[in-house]
Amino acid sequence: AAGYYESCAADYPLLGVFLGRQYMTGRHFGPDLNKAVKLFRQASDPGSQTGEPGICASEQAVKILAGLYLDRSIKPDGDTLKIYERAAQLGDAECAAEAAEKYWNGEGVPEDRKKAFGYYRIAADAGCTEAQRVTGICLLKGTVTKADPSAAFRYLSPAAEQSDPEALYFLGT
Repeated sequence: AAGYYESCAADYPLLGVFLGRQYMTGRHFGPDLNKAVKLFRQASDPGSQTGEPGICASEQAVKILAGLYLDRSIKPDGDTLKIYERAAQLGDAECAAEAAEKYWNGEGVPEDRKKAFGYYRIAADAGCTEAQRVTGICLLKGTVTKADPSAAFRYLSPAAEQSDPEALYFLGT
């Protein structure tokens, strides 16, 4: 039965997400992370637009794959950054911060600090303390973007409230 459902998953992305979850947990089928990842990758195609109300199958698959990359259940590969970027666009702060780091440091991609700053800002707006600090410092110093001390303060303040030492330093506290 599993083989039949897997063959149908290409046409029904939500089924692919469902089967992937079953293989991840070992529920109904023996656990098989490789099969799960294959099904999630297939369902993560941006054209996969059927799903639960409010979220498409593609978004569900992207969020699951991103989690698997973040917790190192699957090794980073050529799709890792693409998945982080898509998850960041869905509001995932941790994935936005990961994408920012890769672009900032040129890890596996050409260094692009302007793009990195955009991802740091997404992560900062979603509440990531490290990203709030980096975004605030960039805005304070005019790194990658025009200096804007008042915007810098808005980003550094929440990081300082979380006792981030660099944010505290740049705020002079």
